[in-house]
Amino acid sequence: MEKILHQKKFQEFKKYTINSEFLEVEIKSFTEYHKFNIKYEDIGFETYTTELKLSSGIVYLCVSILINIVLIICLLDIKYPKSDFVRVSSFCLFFLLIALNFYFYKDRSRKIIQGKYNIDFYYDTKQRCQEVDQFIADMKEAKRNYIRNKYFLLDELLSLEELEYQFKWLYRDKYISKSEYDLMMEELQAKRLF
Repeated sequence: MEKILHQKKFQEFKKYTINSEFLEVEIKSFTEYHKFNIKYEDIGFETYTTELKLSSGIVYLCVSILINIVLIICLLDIKYPKSDFVRVSSFCLFFLLIALNFYFYKDRSRKIIQGKYNIDFYYDTKQRCQEVDQFIADMKEAKRNYIRNKYFLLDELLSLEELEYQFKWLYRDKYISKSEYDLMMEELQAKRLF
């Protein structure tokens, strides 16, 4: 079952799709389109989060710009009192700048998963944060299932030492439980005896 997460950061759109064997990533912008697959073996799950908060300097700068725009509008209104064009265009510019300030300077957080390829997720609300966390949990489960299906079997082509190392690795990285590990080690011991 595929799970999909859509992300948008300014004019960049990202789409992450969990498949049974890999993570599919699509990145679109106005000028570029990239689509690639990341194998689960290349994905690590050490995460760190960065947050972009509004600093007081940016807030003061935005307030200063808005006050200057209001003063310019008042001066234009005094100089050209009957001009509707100046009033309409001035107020449109004023509200456009307010909207741009809220769009570009709202608080944003970024969660990065480190591995062979870093995967980054953006969110700005608690709901989006929960979606990202759920998607990462689903991705961990998909990786666990993939690794178990690929490596948790008695491969006749591998030596017993390689199989033992493989099962120790699966147990150490918590892909299999202790009872599963013990069962596979018993089967390896039985193979050694024959």
